Amino acid sequence: VLSMTEYSHGKRNGFSIVKYPNGRIHYRGEYLNDEQVGRWTTYDTLGKVVDDKIIVEHR
Repeated sequence: VLSMTEYSHGKRNGFSIVKYPNGRIHYRGEYLNDEQVGRWTTYDTLGKVVDDKIIVEHR
């Protein structure tokens, strides 16, 4: 699995993407202070969307 996640001040902040070994996206979304926020989309190994959700910022 290949992944890229932006960090700021030691916490996940910004865009995150994880790919399957075949290069297709497994999931992608954004973090704010180590918490998932905004749209998160999960795909199967063929690239079909299997989950799509919007996470509201925790306060």
